Amino acid sequence: MKPLWPTGQKAKPPRKYQSSTYERLTNPRGSLRLLNLLSGGPSNPEIDCELVMCDFDEKTGLAEQKKYEVLSWCWGTAKPVAYINIRKGSKIYAKYVPPDLVYALHSLRNPRKNRFLWIDAICIDQENLLEKNYQVEMMAGIYGRAERVCIWLGVGESIKTALTFIKNEVLQFQDFDDLCKSEGASTKWSAIYDLMQHPSFSRRWVVQEIVLARKAILFCGDDQISWNKFAMAVELFVEVGNATYRLSKVMKDDPRCHCVPGWFEHVSALGASVLIDATGKPFRDYNTDAAMIEDSGSDSESNGLSDSDSESDGSDSDPELYSDGESNGESNGESNPGSGSGDEVTMRARRLTSADEVS
Repeated sequence: MKPLWPTGQKAKPPRKYQSSTYERLTNPRGSLRLLNLLSGGPSNPEIDCELVMCDFDEKTGLAEQKKYEVLSWCWGTAKPVAYINIRKGSKIYAKYVPPDLVYALHSLRNPRKNRFLWIDAICIDQENLLEKNYQVEMMAGIYGRAERVCIWLGVGESIKTALTFIKNEVLQFQDFDDLCKSEGASTKWSAIYDLMQHPSFSRRWVVQEIVLARKAILFCGDDQISWNKFAMAVELFVEVGNATYRLSKVMKDDPRCHCVPGWFEHVSALGASVLIDATGKPFRDYNTDAAMIEDSGSDSESNGLSDSDSESDGSDSDPELYSDGESNGESNGESNPGSGSGDEVTMRARRLTSADEVS
């Protein structure tokens, strides 16, 4: 993998950005820093940023009315051996971070316009314990007021395979039953299985981040998919696998899928499946939601709300930044998932996909 951060025979890095370099927050309980990710193209391997201080209220958001996004990522154990450039006045500093965070910023960087992000590892002075505690208390508001949460999955061919398969085949429902039995698709189904075990889905804070998010997007390099689409695909994967055993059979018969232990015996306990259970199930709750919509149809009309009004996705948002974003307003009801054949599962998923316009 070719490094995206500065390497080789280059000029000495800028002076190190450290705790003493941070500008102190004017109000530790009512202000925050945003990372202004400056525009740049692939030809520029360096990430240039600014830290901007903003007044923040959990009820009203930023006083400056800036639109910002939050980066959700897995810190892991990697050492901060890469760096980004942080400009402060006429000076440039090197903020050292794990390489994976640099990859994430390269993927999120817009070639033509700046982008405001809140990233805990950078926007909080991690060495200032008092500030850190205050900012952690504000995190619910920070995530809830963000335009969207960007969940960084890293880079990897297996992840890209899973996301492409979900978008282009699984949620298109073209010859879906044949897709479940196809030997040619076994490695793609296996890629979804592997993705469901990604450490991002087992992080301590991830449930709060997903629940609070107005919109959530999964990123892998330049590939992305909305959380709603991913959640639906995971539920469909589990439902079809448990109802018919077709997927487990086609994966078991393929020697390349040796990584699947027990052939769906524990699939419901994988990180992504548990997380979806905890944050709401757009697929399993469809029947309950559909019945409620039918019963309240006349009420919606009397209140002057059309479907587009009640499910607004922020039409005034920048289409380049929010091309795959969707509202995370899933029902958190406790309806029983129900059982049924694989065909019934597929038909329910088709209805949900059509209703939520995610195909």
